[in-house]
Amino acid sequence: MRIDKLSLLNFRCFRQLDITFDEHITILVAPNGAGKTTVLDAIRLALFPFIRGFDASLYVKDKSLAIRTEDVRLVFRPEALNMEMSSPAMITATGEWESGKTATWMLDKRGEQPPHEDKTAAQLTRWGEQLQTLVREEHNLQQVELPLMLYLGTARLWYQERYEAQPTEQRLDNSAFSRLSGYDDCLSATSNYKQFEQWYSWLWLSYREHQITQLESPSAKLKEGVRVQRMKEAIQAIQQAINCLTQEVTGWHDLEYSSSHNQQLVMNHPQHGKIPLSQLSDGLRNAVAMVAD
Repeated sequence: MRIDKLSLLNFRCFRQLDITFDEHITILVAPNGAGKTTVLDAIRLALFPFIRGFDASLYVKDKSLAIRTEDVRLVFRPEALNMEMSSPAMITATGEWESGKTATWMLDKRGEQPPHEDKTAAQLTRWGEQLQTLVREEHNLQQVELPLMLYLGTARLWYQERYEAQPTEQRLDNSAFSRLSGYDDCLSATSNYKQFEQWYSWLWLSYREHQITQLESPSAKLKEGVRVQRMKEAIQAIQQAINCLTQEVTGWHDLEYSSSHNQQLVMNHPQHGKIPLSQLSDGLRNAVAMVAD
């Protein structure tokens, strides 16, 4: 899935804006206050119809995932010495989804009326519903590819509060074990790093538990072998992704769970040993949290 073009009309600071995106990466460069965050927020609003097709949308805490009244551009009327809404506010996105299908969909809001979306946006929701059904279908053997979506807000210390609480072992609900849990709050400005921290700790502890079971019971090796290998591959995938960003530049690598470090996530360094992630620099924590999320 990909958004190639975005058009804004009367959305926040923009009377009208048309912008295209490279299929690999786009970097927005502009002075403070020029509207970079506005463009990013418009993208996440355009993507939300897809997320709404998943159960994850039922638990979205961010209520700003639709065009709100305060998003409608205000215009100063000198004859009345007041500000009036310039209606309608509109977001139009063009992109590729569902096996290379190119489509254009539109979201709008007219004055105080509820936000509205067109039929194509509704089709995007149905596509999400279909993917969820395929993932959950017990007898479906085909590989289901899910689009990767993540929005990280511009707040530099968005992760800070997630390290202030004392670490405790928590029971995860069943939804946390599903592939679809990756869509939980994925378009919210304050991403839920704490959920990843709990899931990764569970994965690491489960991996060690099954390893011990294999050592204690030779008969369990065959039965547990595949599951242990899958857990190992998941841990390695996360570690390698983070290492690509941090190891060469900083030396820090291999994110792990450590009971001996007060049940925290730690990272390794050739000179400094193992240090809890909570004690490392803001920049490193931000990089690790972004990739991990």
